[in-house]
Amino acid sequence: MALILYLLLLGVFSVPNGAARIARASLSTMELEVAETGPGNLIPTFLWQAGDAEGSTAVSPQATQPRPAEPTVDDSCGEAIFEGLMPDMRDPALPHLIQDGYTLNRTKKAVDVYTLENDLAIVTITPQWGGKIWDFAIKSPNMSKNEKSEYKSLLFRNPLHQPVNSGVLKAYTAGGIEFNWSPGIVGHTVFTDSQVHLGKLSTEKGDVIRVWEFDRFNSTVWQVDIFLEDTVLWIHPSITNPNTHSVPGYWWTNAGISTTTQYGVCKPKEGMFFGTMGSRAITPAYAVVNNAAGKLINASWPRFEQSCCSGDQRPIPDVPYPDLSYPGNHATDMDAFFRIWKDEGTHPYPYIAMVDRTIYGDEINGILHGHTLNGTKMWTWGQNKVTDWSQTLRKDGTGSGWGGCFTEQQTGVMPTQSQHFLLEANETKQWTEYFTPLLNIKSAHNLYSPNYDDAVEEVNAWINDNNKTNLKNFDEMNEFLERVSQMDITAKDVLVAGQPWGALEEKLQKRKLSNTVVFVSNSENEEVKQWYELIENGNFSKDTLSSFGPLSYGVSTRWQDLLEHTAENGGSWLHNLHLGIIQAEQGNIERAQDLTRKSLDMQPSSLAYRNLAVFEQNNVTKRHLLYNKSLFIAIDELKKQTVTIKSPISIYTANLVSEITQSFLADGDTSSTSTVLNIVTENIDNKKVVELIMERDLVVQARITVFLSRNMPDEAIGLLSNHSFPTMSLYRDDILDLWDNAWATKAMHDRGRILTPWERHEQRRAHPAPGSLGARAEWPNAGARAN
Repeated sequence: MALILYLLLLGVFSVPNGAARIARASLSTMELEVAETGPGNLIPTFLWQAGDAEGSTAVSPQATQPRPAEPTVDDSCGEAIFEGLMPDMRDPALPHLIQDGYTLNRTKKAVDVYTLENDLAIVTITPQWGGKIWDFAIKSPNMSKNEKSEYKSLLFRNPLHQPVNSGVLKAYTAGGIEFNWSPGIVGHTVFTDSQVHLGKLSTEKGDVIRVWEFDRFNSTVWQVDIFLEDTVLWIHPSITNPNTHSVPGYWWTNAGISTTTQYGVCKPKEGMFFGTMGSRAITPAYAVVNNAAGKLINASWPRFEQSCCSGDQRPIPDVPYPDLSYPGNHATDMDAFFRIWKDEGTHPYPYIAMVDRTIYGDEINGILHGHTLNGTKMWTWGQNKVTDWSQTLRKDGTGSGWGGCFTEQQTGVMPTQSQHFLLEANETKQWTEYFTPLLNIKSAHNLYSPNYDDAVEEVNAWINDNNKTNLKNFDEMNEFLERVSQMDITAKDVLVAGQPWGALEEKLQKRKLSNTVVFVSNSENEEVKQWYELIENGNFSKDTLSSFGPLSYGVSTRWQDLLEHTAENGGSWLHNLHLGIIQAEQGNIERAQDLTRKSLDMQPSSLAYRNLAVFEQNNVTKRHLLYNKSLFIAIDELKKQTVTIKSPISIYTANLVSEITQSFLADGDTSSTSTVLNIVTENIDNKKVVELIMERDLVVQARITVFLSRNMPDEAIGLLSNHSFPTMSLYRDDILDLWDNAWATKAMHDRGRILTPWERHEQRRAHPAPGSLGARAEWPNAGARAN
């Protein structure tokens, strides 16, 4: 008896009527359909090749945005929106590798995960995918202790790990809660689909899981402490700048929330609550800065005209604008950045909640995300055929990889995602956020009141009356988590080793970058091995210098200094190749050309010729010649080695052919594109490597274009019918145009003449694109044929 009392005092056993449940961390597994992200693209993508923001094309050989892309802000926005505007919205990739090696081939498997669990809730964390909280689920209040299988997910728990072409590195998987830290760069960050460090801390309140990583863009360190208190999930991000200079910062915590709408594929099934307006976002906002008009513009909330381009958005008399707190009322996808009153008398801090009777029922009601930051955002798909297609989970595995119906709720340090903040030298910035179910709402019907203020007041009252979310407990938890954030993770606390770059950077700088985390060293990792050689020996090894090219890049001033210093005694072809890449990333193209030619003089390499090709913007003939030299050297390297489809040279060659074909097509040269494809099939003996190359999305697109240029529509239709282009998920119109052109070409061939506009229209109606390829942006009831 004495032992039981002692354990109760420690909190090991839960006691009735609300005593705190102690959460424990453990290794577990989760069933998931997994498409592997694949290895990174070994061809460097330079800043001047990038599009306006995240989601630009996976490969863009010529400069698409040679100058900074500034955000556009309407004067209707307040001063707070102009503060800290990013001078350039382009997403750099270097020193990272673009992640475009995935397909739609998925395997159902048991994935290792780490969980925090108590008697009421469970949190599932995936270190292999950015430390994402894949799921946060609670037990219904009416369930018994042992009904574990009946936990209810509060988030969009994606049934797939299926990357899509979004984010900085062009690979992003929707759902869960992800942590986005980068140096003033918009989007799902470089960590989104990569493994990070994970460790466990023991505290008087229970276990805390910490995820962390080193950011190579700006040599900073981020960490997030994750803690479960009863049914409240607390997260405490912390960012440290160990540099002697300030750096621009961008942080957004992004939660994918399951959503229903009154239209389309996300409409709830017949039965309970059918016919409701679906999910509703509730936040104490007085206005919203949105991008529906193609620029950031201020509007009233929750009713305004999405297509309006005026800051003074008053409804037409007696015709109110739709209530856009319901995602189902959005005509198009939209970023909504909420402007929230700071009024502790009504709401102690900013928040955003999503309620939905269909998803959560009358007990749970919805999920609330509370925080103390300046930014609160909702992103929703909107209502049209494209968004229906994007959210459809097809049984045959084709089509969109998004996985289901969801809305994103986000919180950030700055009011919008077009702004960054400064993290001063040696500064650490930290804060606390939480997620919780809206249990025991007194008047749940108010959540759906036509008067939006009723819904806000209902949530405000719930927050203030709840002993887990009121200001007093929030302040106490913030103080507790600040103490936890200072606790040191030692080597024995590390459960998962993340990227090798933090340990390498500490080796380079000869100091620790953080007092609270440890970076696991792996000097034999092929990506970092060359850099350890350079630090320790002042040169690259013979094995490295005999390789076909680098497996990674370093473009910071510290790496530039080390390369230049170790090259003073003559250097090597690899020194000059790396230094040329650094100069190109900085925009010094002439200097980059000189260094790259110097590298070629010392040793020919495929990558050096490729780089010279992309540096050559004006002389098309010369660029094509350089690309062809690059390709033949790569093929020679393939012949020298015993390779598989996973060998770096195989992957490099596939990346190279993708880029070359796109470059030639951009020049309007289908003949040279066809020649490149023939070179691949006729000169590479390894058939599996040929298949790897020819099945790359951009290469398939090139093959289809060549077929159409040769008046071979049946071959083009055959390829289109058997391919889904997962790495081109944001560029469906291009693929759909190919489909329509193929059928139009076939009809012209059969009729022996050019089709009229009406005949082309009839062809599109008679041969709609298969669901594996995408959908056009038609809104509900659009395109109905008139009598």
